Amino acid sequence: RLASEIVKAHVGGVDVRVIADDEQYEEAIGSDLRRIADAGVPVLLDNATARMHHKFVVLDDVVMSGSFNWTHQASMANCENVCIMRDPAVVEAFASEFQRLWGRFRRQGRRVGRAPSLA
Repeated sequence: RLASEIVKAHVGGVDVRVIADDEQYEEAIGSDLRRIADAGVPVLLDNATARMHHKFVVLDDVVMSGSFNWTHQASMANCENVCIMRDPAVVEAFASEFQRLWGRFRRQGRRVGRAPSLA
């Protein structure tokens, strides 16, 4: 369901970008990364031996972060947590971290799916 909403937002013109651990794309049960990437959402994989272990989402003026793995398994069976933060300084810090990681993985990561551009 979350994957469908991500694709729907992307199709509707919302700037949606995803960075993920390459093992989550290739091996994780319950991961919808391939479906999201194939729908044209820009997806970068870390392509590294160390895990891309961040678990956060920046949505306009909100950050969601915690142990939540953003998989079907996490939402239906696991014991997970997610904190919703609205403090502008916190949102800016997470947004800056995402931009830093996006730049890093554009250079050394791996692009998947059919997104026309990874601006």
